[in-house]
Amino acid sequence: MKRDINRFDMSDCAMDNAYDIPLVNKKVPGLMKDENNGVIMTEFGLRTKMYALRVDGKKDTKKAKGIKNVIAEFITFNDYMLCLNDIIEMT
Repeated sequence: MKRDINRFDMSDCAMDNAYDIPLVNKKVPGLMKDENNGVIMTEFGLRTKMYALRVDGKKDTKKAKGIKNVIAEFITFNDYMLCLNDIIEMT
């Protein structure tokens, strides 16, 4: 990323980030953005039309297309990982 900094919006990273990446390109259209603001993603689960990710120091992010938000709130990160790894179908 540091080598191709002109392709990324790094404006939301911490000032004292571990990689010494400059805070440049704020809100420039068409650039890729680090959604985790330099924080490390520890786990990621992906299936068709659903994904979950776990980031250090943040709440788990879970997305499931076609499922109402009320139901999606009760699906845990571990449920996503079980479906991914063990091919269990949740009904």
